[in-house]
Amino acid sequence: MYEEILDQMQELLKDEIKNFSEDFGKLEQAVMVMMMLFGKELKERESWLWDGQTRKLLNDLQKQHKKHRGRKREELAKLHKYIRDNEQEMRYDVFRGKGYDIGSGAVEGACKHVVGKRLKQSGMI
Repeated sequence: MYEEILDQMQELLKDEIKNFSEDFGKLEQAVMVMMMLFGKELKERESWLWDGQTRKLLNDLQKQHKKHRGRKREELAKLHKYIRDNEQEMRYDVFRGKGYDIGSGAVEGACKHVVGKRLKQSGMI
């Protein structure tokens, strides 16, 4: 019975885990680019995201794009595209206001639980 439930949970979570991993990888890359480009000014721009000011951040990135050349310009363009394409999923102020978890802990915990249960069955490593 438990094995059946775990199999169903694993199947349901499979696509969510894949999407989460892909999105988290993109977000992690975006943060690294922001760190490289903005250094000490990163905290201010990060607060714009948390406060739901994605438009302000996008406008700033556009201004920065005009000031730079080469690799910095390319990375700014990628970051701008990422935030623009994912703007609806980055309304952190709204999500926090509704009491939603916006960290990765819940998903990571579910994955750890499902994988742990599967590996701890008899005959497993």
